[in-house]
Amino acid sequence: MGKGRTNRLQSAVVALIAAAFFFFVTHRFFLRVWHFDLIRPKHWTHIWNKWQNGWVIQTPKEIAFFGALLLIIPVYFVVLRLFRALLTAPAVWWEKRRRERLLEKSIAAAKGPEDKTPKSKKESQKVIKMTSNEFKHIEQLRGKKAPVQHAIEANAATPDAAAATRAVAPNVSPAATRFDLWEALVKQFEAKHIFVLRRMKIGSHPVNTIAVTQDGLFLMFEPPENGTVWTPDEQAVPPVWRSENGAAVPSPLSAMMEARDALRGYFARHSPQMADTSVYCCMIFDYGELKNVPDLMPILESQDLSVLRMGDAFKTQSLPDSGALIEYVKSLPPSSQETNDAVAVAILDLMETDDTV
Repeated sequence: MGKGRTNRLQSAVVALIAAAFFFFVTHRFFLRVWHFDLIRPKHWTHIWNKWQNGWVIQTPKEIAFFGALLLIIPVYFVVLRLFRALLTAPAVWWEKRRRERLLEKSIAAAKGPEDKTPKSKKESQKVIKMTSNEFKHIEQLRGKKAPVQHAIEANAATPDAAAATRAVAPNVSPAATRFDLWEALVKQFEAKHIFVLRRMKIGSHPVNTIAVTQDGLFLMFEPPENGTVWTPDEQAVPPVWRSENGAAVPSPLSAMMEARDALRGYFARHSPQMADTSVYCCMIFDYGELKNVPDLMPILESQDLSVLRMGDAFKTQSLPDSGALIEYVKSLPPSSQETNDAVAVAILDLMETDDTV
């Protein structure tokens, strides 16, 4: 049964229950106060005959009687609203709980299952030496501006430059709006002293943001570039997502897992002290629409991945909002400088090759 049909049936049942209750109370009220039976035709005929014979309403009791008759329908709608709120409260509460559980599952999927195997004591963090080029590249990944860029922006802030900019400024594009969303997310992390890298590739897989905490690394991906409405087909070989025009793009979930495996493999080979670091993967949809979300959830749980939404441009409200995950990451203790350096060097090395083995 469709959701719209279910809602109409629910509204009809609530209206019938409210009408039955309201009629019972109103009927008893009129009988007790004016000895008038609403369901007896003789009583209505008596009023009509008196009216035809020139009855003039004068006494307070008569005025109250006719006022009560006129208010029956408006009062019924008030009672109907109260009954609807009362009778649908359990369903509303259940839907709220379902969404909360879905959000908890999504965050748990992003974190992955707790590793209960005993871990060996981590090796002491090694100080990683970086060249000036590596340091410069890392600063770019962190979104830090070079002195020349600062000078350009300072010059652009002058009145003449601002006027020129306004004269040729194009309309704000959806891509710019999406960029602002991600920039705001990064600023929230950095305000909590969380080390963040932006817009990079792990192997051949683009990653928008990596947040480094004591609890682990959070890799945050954007949706596929091709299309705005996606239908996942994770059962295909290889798995694909189909856009609104029928074009198939490689499954972004596969790319997320490959990027995660590449980073874990690098740590195991080159940074043993980072081998036990948790790597969480999350795709955040900031525009478009995603189909078949209920079918996708079991796959996300089995692969320890998370798919969330951010902003108002994404239409699929059944996905959990990214706010809870963002607040969770912000609540974690910042990572050490040694960990930040190790992650940054790993990203630089993985960006130089498409080899994810």
